[in-house]
Amino acid sequence: MKNEKQKMLNELKAKLQISIKGLENYEGEPALFISNHNCLKDIFYLPLAIPKDCISLISPRLIFKKDIERQATVSKYLYAMPVEAHGGPLYANMCLEAASTLLSQGFNLNIFPEGAYIDDQNHVYKGRTGASRILFASRKLNPSVSLIPVSIAISQSNPDLDNFVFSSTDIVQIEILPPINYEECYYNYLQSGTKEEKNALLHQVIKEGMQQIALSLNREYVDEYIKLNPKGNVMFADGQKIPLDQSCQSSYLTKYQQDLTNRTQKLQRILK
Repeated sequence: MKNEKQKMLNELKAKLQISIKGLENYEGEPALFISNHNCLKDIFYLPLAIPKDCISLISPRLIFKKDIERQATVSKYLYAMPVEAHGGPLYANMCLEAASTLLSQGFNLNIFPEGAYIDDQNHVYKGRTGASRILFASRKLNPSVSLIPVSIAISQSNPDLDNFVFSSTDIVQIEILPPINYEECYYNYLQSGTKEEKNALLHQVIKEGMQQIALSLNREYVDEYIKLNPKGNVMFADGQKIPLDQSCQSSYLTKYQQDLTNRTQKLQRILK
């Protein structure tokens, strides 16, 4: 399955007008790649630029929602892990913990810290701290973990940002940028005694990465979040949507944790 997926990615790359620069900035696993988010196709185009297998941290609605064609496309091209941004801290922390485990074990991961995309080709927006939380948790166990920003620019004929039908007319420019030196922030984070200081340090690391991405794209960095549209539910691996007021029940939390464990173990078997 591993070689088959790589073959599919190579075939997709051959169909696109894609330019990849900065491969020398990737020095090997484990790395956490962070990128700007232009449209849905980003989640497929980013792994094309990474020389080694990479686990994509994306919305569970892209992985589990009963959209047969989209599910098949995600399964065909991606090693996907869910990051639930709409279920509150309990679900978010479970996802981040699973991701940090994989990163610390030596697997490459990629994530889009902006958390959403909008119709704006002139700016790069503030990144959320999930990426730095994954990074710092992994760093405790594996000192060789690197943080690598990646800029993506896409010109596509279809104006629908949610479109995931690949086209030979898509022009894709990707640049792998130099790794971020986050060691000082990490050690200050460990020594910090307040929640406010820790949060500021988490933001500082991702901000530097997003600013480097903005510079690469000749876009303006905006120190504001892209607004997320609340879903009001948690999406499970079987496609079930549980309303937020029910999702905190222990049975649902246990089920979600088991889903994550099963998916983590599957990826470990495939990619080891």
